[in-house]
Amino acid sequence: MSWSNARSQKFGYALILILSGVLALVAYPFVYPDRAVFRQGERAWLAGRELDAMTLYARALELGLNRPHALYRVVIDAVQIGDMPLAEQALARVTEGASQGHLWASDLLPVAGALDSAGRSDLASILLERYADRFADDWSLMLYYADLLRRSQRYDDAQDIYKILRDAATAGVARVAVLQWAEMLGWQERFATAEELLQERLDTDPDDRDAQILLGRILFWSGQLEAAISAYQQALGETK
Repeated sequence: MSWSNARSQKFGYALILILSGVLALVAYPFVYPDRAVFRQGERAWLAGRELDAMTLYARALELGLNRPHALYRVVIDAVQIGDMPLAEQALARVTEGASQGHLWASDLLPVAGALDSAGRSDLASILLERYADRFADDWSLMLYYADLLRRSQRYDDAQDIYKILRDAATAGVARVAVLQWAEMLGWQERFATAEELLQERLDTDPDDRDAQILLGRILFWSGQLEAAISAYQQALGETK
């Protein structure tokens, strides 16, 4: 092959690549209309046109948008502007299993946090429940999930996770799990069980001030005023 022929061949390859890129760019909105409209919504949001973004996001959902990261972006942006119906619609698409893709636990936390901050701990817990298998070894996220469940009054589900965390998680996470669990038991007026749980914690670490204070609160809730005062005094270091 002559030098001129080789040069012509390289030029031909380059031209094919350029044309392929142009064709892909032109065809993209027709092949993936949902993604194209979603990207328009993203650009509108970044330009400060929030209402236009919501309209475009809604249209993308109508067109079948099912990419997890796109749906999560819709949820977060909709929550920020207060469009909870749209956020719930996008979240439903995720939890119904319509979305596909590989996600990490770190992908879930910002979305759950946005929902939680908007006062929708119930929706945040639904999201984490859908992908619970993705963070089975992430103790901190499991702890957050359990807290969402208890604040959504799903006490039995929360207790199941707290038991796992108490028995298997790292010391710091296990400690917080026990405290949250005991407080939840207090909310349920299961005072004796809460006291037993806290006493086990104090047997392990008698100087756990948070456990002492919580024990005092549980005793107060159950009407054991003298015992509550004694627990508070111990927490404050005022016992003789």
